[in-house]
Amino acid sequence: MKRNGTSNYNTLIKVVGLTALTGILVAGVSQGAIHAESQTGSAKTSASAAGKQLNSSSIQKAEDKLKELTGKSFTLGKATSIPSGWILTIQGAAGGEVIIGKDGGVQSISVGLKWSDLNASAQVAMQKALDAVFPASSAKADTVSMRIDYTDINPKVKNKLQLFTEVNKTTIVVTDGKFDYANGALNTKDVPAAALQAAKSVIAKMESVKKAEALTQAFLITKPDSVQYELRFGGPASQYPVSVKIDKKTNKAAGFYLGYLQDQYGNKSGAEIDKLMANLKNADMNKLKKTAVPQIKKSLGMDLSSYKLAKVANEPGNAVFTKSGAPSIIISYNSKGELYWVN
Repeated sequence: MKRNGTSNYNTLIKVVGLTALTGILVAGVSQGAIHAESQTGSAKTSASAAGKQLNSSSIQKAEDKLKELTGKSFTLGKATSIPSGWILTIQGAAGGEVIIGKDGGVQSISVGLKWSDLNASAQVAMQKALDAVFPASSAKADTVSMRIDYTDINPKVKNKLQLFTEVNKTTIVVTDGKFDYANGALNTKDVPAAALQAAKSVIAKMESVKKAEALTQAFLITKPDSVQYELRFGGPASQYPVSVKIDKKTNKAAGFYLGYLQDQYGNKSGAEIDKLMANLKNADMNKLKKTAVPQIKKSLGMDLSSYKLAKVANEPGNAVFTKSGAPSIIISYNSKGELYWVN
């Protein structure tokens, strides 16, 4: 994981909106937000005026990729210089942007289109996803955002076209032509008592939580093979923000996120961040397994003692429990070797 890429990705996936258990918001966050998050004094110029630094052929290649992706011709506009390259706006597409790296290659494309402007395959894929999330209705989308990332920031979606839309307060995501997941906001009053109690029971078993916070947000996470609640206790300013994921059908806990244990990169110097990253890279998996297995068993009822634990390649701070014939369990740990995310 590169510090200017995946470390910011990790920060956003766990902090922006606190959607730790699904990553839904980070999927919708523009690549520009990731790269520009820590930048100050960025100079804005037109793409053509940036010619001395940003090669015109690179701009043309980016416009060609954009046409290939959308089937429509767009012109790139303003260019914002960032350490890794440039962010260029897409004229005629609100919020649309292309990121070009210092090597002149396109790093990512994000663009919003009206439903009528989508190609047939994209319409079919998104409609199937809408029907899966809202089977009893004829849900339709007015606009759809298209995004593709060519970098290693999130290997799982590298070079894969993603489609996003929002219908009935629910964000639906299609990845590589298939329904990926949907995240719908719920009124906390509509959370079933059994699911709420199951989540509270998980928090009660966590010794590091000194004070249980009130339920502040609730989401319904729909995937092709499951439907789960994500229940968040406490807000961003709370002392002990916690999220718990509960299976809708069984009311069993499926994951958690302990926001107060996550490393915070804001207001830290480059040297301090380098030290944190070094600790993450050098973390002892045997030591982590000895502490994580009993913690996960106590809070979630999952016995992972016979699983293997290994670091996720190029993603310091992330690891995965694997066992032949069993689903993988992804976890995240901080620079002190403390477990804070299980999914």
